Amino acid sequence: MAAAHPRHRFITPATASTLSLLIAALLLWMPSSAYGEDPEWVDPDWVELPITPDAYHEEWLPGERDGYKGWLLDQRTAWVHRVNRLGRSLDGFFASRDAHWDSNESYMILSGHTVFRKRGDIDFDPRIRVRLDLPYTKEKFRLIIESDPEEELSVQERARERSLTAFERRQTSASGAVRYIFDELDKWKLSTDLGVRFRFPPNPFWRFQASRQWQLTEYWSTRFHQRVYWYLDDGLGETSELYFERPLSPNVLFRAKSEAEWNKDEDKFDFAQIFSILQRIDMRRAAEWQIGVLGESQPTARTTDYFANVTYRRLLYKDWLFYELTPELLFPRSDSFKPNPSISIGIEVIFAE
Repeated sequence: MAAAHPRHRFITPATASTLSLLIAALLLWMPSSAYGEDPEWVDPDWVELPITPDAYHEEWLPGERDGYKGWLLDQRTAWVHRVNRLGRSLDGFFASRDAHWDSNESYMILSGHTVFRKRGDIDFDPRIRVRLDLPYTKEKFRLIIESDPEEELSVQERARERSLTAFERRQTSASGAVRYIFDELDKWKLSTDLGVRFRFPPNPFWRFQASRQWQLTEYWSTRFHQRVYWYLDDGLGETSELYFERPLSPNVLFRAKSEAEWNKDEDKFDFAQIFSILQRIDMRRAAEWQIGVLGESQPTARTTDYFANVTYRRLLYKDWLFYELTPELLFPRSDSFKPNPSISIGIEVIFAE
């Protein structure tokens, strides 16, 4: 006798996932209670940014600030900084890896997430992320110790970090490195690392990073990040990331991210294309809406996953205790692109200056 179509077995969890999405949407508009102090990430100067040539190191020619032309130049300068500040403040609120892209700050993030799956599975996933960025000399050298460095994570792990459990992520380890920061070259930020992965036996590595940002128009900006690395055990690899960003309002940022990763050991490319809207609801609440496509080049160029999720994040106390809710729909090739709903609920504690 033919087996029942598996779709009929999952009506209830799918309905529960739909309800979870509705609950998450309702939570976005719940009034915020006053706990602790105001967080520092809020940008109070969006409307009245100080616009002076000295503040932004502009070299003005005589008469350029007079009349309509000077006003246009003022507005463009102000918008450049608005775009940058909005992106940095939202990334910082979500404690995303993008927030620490060019920073030299230390932090430790402790979190515990409970993930509810399609078949009724429930997984608890405690996590810790640590980075110690210690000045070695005043400008050129830094000592960096970090857990789960970027190159140890897959493209999918970076794209869906909030929805994965420990069983779905690669086993990572801590590493230590001395970083040399080059002088800025035509607005390119360049650095190189020499270090070792802390495991037995130790795994020495070398890493080179380059990044740059461009202001395309008054509202659109783009940034590019390239990382090339070599590990004694794993060989050569590289990751390229390209971002396009545009503020849709003083509290909403649109972001398109394209990413490609190649590893000599596996000899294939992994790809990700993600579109995000980051929304600052008020001083204590924010949401990130994402849709994305993941793919690979081997055995043939193909799509491996589609996904859509929304992360609602709420500051519970001062500027270091957060509550997070992430409903997600995943459409994996391994399940014939059938919808796999899940919901992740977590608490996060951030230790950083």
